Amino acid sequence: MKYFLFFYLSLISIETFGFQNADSSLTTRNSSVEIQNLKIDQVQKDLERLSLSIDKLDSDIGRDLESTKNDVEKILNRYSFIALGIITIFGFLLNWIGKEAIKKWAKDIVSISSTRIAEEKVNETIKSKITDQLIKEAIKDKVTIEVSQAIESMTKKADEVFHKIETKGNALINNLAVLPSNSENDLNASEDDKKAIKLFNLAYSSNTHNSRITLYRKALELKPDLAPAFNNIAVSYFENFEFDKAVENALRAIKIDSSFVYSYAILAESYTALEEYDNALLNIEKVIKLNPDFPVALSIKGEIVNRTKGFHTAIKLFDEAVSKNPEFGEVYYRRGYFYYKNGKYKASLKDYVKAEELNFERKGLLYNNMAVSFRMLKDYSKAFEYVEKSLSLENFDHTPNTYGTLALIYADKEDEENFFKFLTIALDKGCKAWLYLDDSGFDKYRETERLNTLLEAYKG
Repeated sequence: MKYFLFFYLSLISIETFGFQNADSSLTTRNSSVEIQNLKIDQVQKDLERLSLSIDKLDSDIGRDLESTKNDVEKILNRYSFIALGIITIFGFLLNWIGKEAIKKWAKDIVSISSTRIAEEKVNETIKSKITDQLIKEAIKDKVTIEVSQAIESMTKKADEVFHKIETKGNALINNLAVLPSNSENDLNASEDDKKAIKLFNLAYSSNTHNSRITLYRKALELKPDLAPAFNNIAVSYFENFEFDKAVENALRAIKIDSSFVYSYAILAESYTALEEYDNALLNIEKVIKLNPDFPVALSIKGEIVNRTKGFHTAIKLFDEAVSKNPEFGEVYYRRGYFYYKNGKYKASLKDYVKAEELNFERKGLLYNNMAVSFRMLKDYSKAFEYVEKSLSLENFDHTPNTYGTLALIYADKEDEENFFKFLTIALDKGCKAWLYLDDSGFDKYRETERLNTLLEAYKG
């Protein structure tokens, strides 16, 4: 089962899914007049019922006052006719003036309460009904604007970002998305090559799939033989669950450079996702042949074997990867995810903790996955703690699925409004929640109109 665990099959997080920062208030902008009227009718019925209760109170007060008057009359029977007349008049005034005052007071309370109830019912109705077309159009407009703004913003900070990335060099930094081998400052590079390298590095540092792919393609317009650009486009498509496009771009990278090991690795992972296991094994074996020390090759092979031969054969490969790279947090992270998928949540948490100790770079992703494992163990206090830690970080790669995790925690706790609230935020930020419908958290809502209307609005 997938749940909202963001399995980053590449070695570093690239991006959140799909649309960025769509307006989460969209769910409050539409309502059904018909349903509102039904709700208000129900409130009116409640008012009628309360009015009957007031009439009953009226009757009860009358009986109590009559009884009190009789008791007083008995006690004061010894007094004169005038005194009895005064008591009678007093009883009359108390019986009628007092009752009317109480009745008015009660009706005032009902009026105030009914207004508040009506407002709450209307707001609830508005939140529960979403117009499919309106959301689709708003999301489309929002994405177009924000992608443009993101590219413009990143272009302005080009020099600063490039300098920051360039200092990392060409060493492995937990990533199947790679930096190019030459530099913008290479004296022998043409002006187009220098511009291409700058665009490449801007893409590498960006925070959305759309802007990243756009910038890589701009770099390729200037330098068509830039194999790392095709490779990294493949990684972005893979992370966005577009596996066919990932394969297409990885193959283009290999066509340029047949020894480009990273592209064979992303091919292996993409073919695994497409359930083309023979092709997946063929490509991971090429990785091992080209670079026997490639740190995550055995972990990737373990995932393929897990699909074809089962847990016991696969775990040996994950263990071997850890044994060969004991100080590399990525291999612990991948084995932790493997344990999670096989229902061994405590073992997964142990490996996640070790990955954190080894300074696993994608902390937001790691904390989200830890929250998921704690959720499966029904330790909701810890699950909330790690969701909060994940969302407190500034990176964006983990954010959509972390909000999805939070939504499912609320689903487990039968808090419907918070479930839909945080699911909508997750979708707004790009989480493809419809891919996780086999999660038990969706059991109560899977066939409901409210959930399906919401999901359909984001699938386009």
